[in-house]
Amino acid sequence: GRARGGGPGYLVEPVVCGLDRRGRPYLCAQDGLGARMEAATFVVAGTAATSLYGAAEALFEPDLESAALVDAACGAMAAGLDRDCLAGRDVVVHLVTP
Repeated sequence: GRARGGGPGYLVEPVVCGLDRRGRPYLCAQDGLGARMEAATFVVAGTAATSLYGAAEALFEPDLESAALVDAACGAMAAGLDRDCLAGRDVVVHLVTP
């Protein structure tokens, strides 16, 4: 792709996850223009975002144990990415705990 200004570059949609000062989850996704979306449950980004929303909404439940949360994340990624031929297939899940 070409970045603004005509030079070569890539547009990215970063996802930032971590813990705030109180140890609570912080989730933020940005679109290609930098508009932020913060959520308390989950965020998605990329070409498969629409499919990922549906899969994540179906599999996510509040207060999941660590193993069940990783299973839900992997299931959502598999289901969402299967519906987008432009999405990559390499997925790494990181579990962030206090």
